[in-house]
Amino acid sequence: MNITEDETFKNINFKEAILKKGDYENCTFLDCSFLNSDVSNVNFFECEFINCDLSSACLLYTSDAADD
Repeated sequence: MNITEDETFKNINFKEAILKKGDYENCTFLDCSFLNSDVSNVNFFECEFINCDLSSACLLYTSDAADD
């Protein structure tokens, strides 16, 4: 499985640029668009989504985990 750690994704349209299935740990998504994109089966651990558009994104079997 693909594991991506400590990366910043900036100004990416994930309808055009496919987000690889796998685990994303401590990543930052800044000004990204997930509008109508499919991010099912992707796991986000300790990730930040700053000023991102998640409208109508397919989030089936997607998980996120954060410290409480």
